[in-house]
This record gives sequence, structure tokens and C-alpha cells, in this order.
Amino acid sequence: MHRVSPLAVDMDGTLLATDTLLEGFFRALFHRPRDAFAALLALRRGRAAVKAVLRAHSLAGVATYPVRPELLSWLATQASAGRELMLVTAADREVAEQVSKRFGIFSEVIATSDSRNLKGPAKRDELVRRFDAQWSYAGDSTCDLPLFARAQSAVLVGCGPKLVARVERFDKAIEARFPAPRATFGDWRRCLRLHQWAKNLLLFIPLLLSGAFVQGDRVGMVVLAFTLMGLCASGTYILNDLADLQADRLHPTKCDRPLASGRISLGQAFVAAIALVGLSITAAFFLKPVFGALLVIYTFVTLSYSLYFKRVPMLDVSLLSCLYTMRLLIGSVAASVRLSGWLAAFSLAFFLSLSLAKRQTELAKQKVAGGFSPGRGYKDSDASLVLAFGISSAMIALLLMILFLVFSAFRSGNYQDPKILISAPLFTFNWLSRIWLLASRGELEDDPVMFAVRDRQSLLLAFLMGGAALFAVIGWPFK
Repeated sequence: MHRVSPLAVDMDGTLLATDTLLEGFFRALFHRPRDAFAALLALRRGRAAVKAVLRAHSLAGVATYPVRPELLSWLATQASAGRELMLVTAADREVAEQVSKRFGIFSEVIATSDSRNLKGPAKRDELVRRFDAQWSYAGDSTCDLPLFARAQSAVLVGCGPKLVARVERFDKAIEARFPAPRATFGDWRRCLRLHQWAKNLLLFIPLLLSGAFVQGDRVGMVVLAFTLMGLCASGTYILNDLADLQADRLHPTKCDRPLASGRISLGQAFVAAIALVGLSITAAFFLKPVFGALLVIYTFVTLSYSLYFKRVPMLDVSLLSCLYTMRLLIGSVAASVRLSGWLAAFSLAFFLSLSLAKRQTELAKQKVAGGFSPGRGYKDSDASLVLAFGISSAMIALLLMILFLVFSAFRSGNYQDPKILISAPLFTFNWLSRIWLLASRGELEDDPVMFAVRDRQSLLLAFLMGGAALFAVIGWPFK
């Protein structure tokens, strides 16, 4: 009876839909930068030394690393049929052993030691030494070609057409093929958070309020600023996802994000993020040095929030309101108009209230989920305090709007019929009360700003408020 050959299974990119070395490096970079720097210095001693430095960080995420489910199911069937499975990888031995324990189907682990990096030819030579030519191999990349050439048979995982063609030239039996899902435009759109660009429409508010929206050069500058800020924000969102990989994988919905699920490789995402942030800031300096400086500050505050301050209760929402207000400041700089102190103060209170509404929603969901909320510093008992501060901030924003109308807008002479503006606080109160009603019920989506973009009632209120502002400027036509 023909004996089935042992199957050597690669780990990174094959069994797992990620690379454990990159996982460890990015975890170190965002949570303990000193270790990431030490890993870069260890490159002089070889890849094995780098993996040893990052070992603890790679181990931290073993339980949540995304897998290739179809391959795992097939391997479990093979193991049940009595076939010997070995986890053979260039990853660090301790990391590979923990991955092997997670699945419980491998009889042996062959991996990189502190002194020897087991990749490509080195991995092939080790298998030849142990099993001569009586073994099969499951792999995913061109680095595995020396192993495919020597193995009795091959299992191809996520291999592109060119790699498949090269393996077929070896005239070896291909036991199974598992095409891994490729990153689609939709995956990249989600990763770049293109829908979040709607928040940057705040850049146009100073232009509209100043009346300079009829000047094409100023409008063009704000459009350019909007585009550059969107690109920079997309880059910071990617960096935030890289920093939050483990927390996202534990989240009931965020686990399906392209980076957390492994549909987009960590290396590609990091390169894209650095390119987006670097190019947008460079272009901003060429456009206007002050704009470039503000974009640098915005990026620094955003990353500081993502890496640390979002876990500090109350300080997190304060920073969010500052970031929204910075958009107004950047818009005023791009349009070369003065930012009203009234508008800045209103923005701080208004967006503080919305940020607290988001936390209120998260606390409501956290309570339903049994009190689990990775990456946040709030507890279930904080809900009443968040509610009180949030509603108070909303009322302060309304008060500031009314004071602005009474002491500035009504006396400015810029409006033909300024009394129409008194409807603005009413529309704003209606919208804020709706937001907090939904938040207190736990029915609000995570982000109130994005909720407003999609909510029909919110869009109707915005239309009515815009109409009121227009008629205040040109006068009420139905007298």
C-alpha cells in the first residue's frame, strides 16, 4: 500500500494570512519603539537575530493571527486520515511552537533558531537531511521554489499564475490549490477610509462664512487643501490600523477590516501610509508653508491620539474636538480668511459633545457585549458621567451660537434679513437632541459625523439651516 508522504506546511502567508515577523515589528514600533529600533540594529547580525529581538512582540498576537480557513480545514482532514503534518517555517521557533499549539494538528515544528535563519534553500536542506526526498510541501511564495523543486508533491496556497507556472515546470504532482483572496479596490477603499474624507468638508466653512466663496482662486486653494488633508488622513488611518491590529481582531466588527483579516499585507499598507503622509505634507509646504506646518501638527496629534491618548478617558474626546477645530483653522489658512473666535469656540464645544456621544454609544455596546472594550479606558460605570458632559457640551455649543448671533451676526451688517438666523439654534438643537437620544438608547452608529452624512433627517436639517443662512444674506423673498 502506498504511504502518503509527510507534509511540510509553511506558516507565514500559507497557514497564516499574515507575516509574524512584520506583526512583531509593527507591534514594537507602535507600542515599544525602542525594541523596533533594536531590531533594525540587529539586521547587522542577520535575520535570525532580528526575529529573536521581536520574539515577544510576535508571540503577543498568536491567538488572533488570521488564518487560511480552507487550507486549515483541508489540513485537519489530512491529519485525521493519519498523515504526518509538520510546521516548517522561517519564523522564530518559539512563535512557531505557539502557532502549532493553537491548531493542534502538527506533529513537529521546524523553525528558525537564534543562530540560523531557516528560509528557502536552508529550509529545503533541513527537510532533505531529515526525510531525503520523501516529503511534500505547502507554500505560497517564490522563496518556496527550492522546496517545490525537491518535494514529491506540492500544495499551492495563494500563488499567482506566474508562480503556479514555475511550479508546474518541475513536473511534480499538485495535491491541492487554495487561491487566497486578493486585495480589491473595495478593500483599499475601506483601508484608506475614503468615506471619512467627508469630515474634511469643514475646511470650506470659513470660506463660506467669510463670503469669499465667489473668488475662484481661494476656492481652488481650499479644494487642494481638502485633497491633501484627505490623503494625509488616509495615511494616518492605515497607521492607526497597524497599531490596533490585535484590538481590531478581538472586536466583533473591526475584525473584518482589510488589515486585521489579512486581505491587505502589512508591508504594502505601511509603504502606502508613509507615501501618503509624506507626499501630502511635502505638497502642503509647497502650497503654503503655514498649511504644511499645521498639517504636520495635525498628523502628530492624530498619531499621538491613536497610539496613546485614545486610551485616556476624557482627554481622548478633548483631542478629537481639537482635531475637528484644526480643520477649520486649516481651511481659514488655505482660503486666506480670518477664523472667527466665535466659530472656534462653538466648534470645540460642538465636537466635544459629538465625541462624547460616540463614547456613549461604545459604552452601550460594551455593556451588551459583557463589558469588553479593547483599547479604551472607559468602564460601564462611566456612562452617566459621559452622558452629563456630552449634553452639557451640546448646550454650551448652542449658547455660543446664540451669543454669536446676538453680539456679532445681527450687528455685522452682512445680512439683509439677519433675524432669519434665529432658526439656526433651533435646527442645531433638534439635531443634537436626536443624536443624544439615539446615543442614550444605544442606537447611534459609532461615528455621529458619518451618521449625519447618511441620515435623511440630518441632511434635511442641514438643508433647512443652509437655506436659512442663504435667505439671511439675500433677504426673505416672500414679503
